[in-house]
Amino acid sequence: MRPIRQNTPEKYWFVTSRTLESRFFLKPDPQAVEIVGFFLARALRRFPSIRLAAFVCLSNHWHMVLQDQGGDLSAFLEYFIGNLAREINVLRG
Repeated sequence: MRPIRQNTPEKYWFVTSRTLESRFFLKPDPQAVEIVGFFLARALRRFPSIRLAAFVCLSNHWHMVLQDQGGDLSAFLEYFIGNLAREINVLRG
């Protein structure tokens, strides 16, 4: 069993997520760029305790560095990843 995550407001988290089978679902065409930006902004607005320090999106994965000021990291990631995946699936068919 992994240890319980210790959260302190000044702690930075490095988060990575990749696409299914590392396929190029996030290739940077205008629609995909708009979807990623839209849901990242929406998630940050919904969870104001999350402070984004850096974000990069590549064709088959993304990275972010962030701070969790209020214990919302899991909910933030669930919201962002879930909505992003749903809309990218609609785009890519």
